[in-house]
Amino acid sequence: DLGTEAIYRFTVEDFPAIVVIDSYGNSVLVK
Repeated sequence: DLGTEAIYRFTVEDFPAIVVIDSYGNSVLVK
């Protein structure tokens, strides 16, 4: 179950990015 602290949304202008991190702090997306 994802708690309220598990998902963050940031709005940044002129810098499109997607960050996905699992519960262990590892990146979910592969380069």
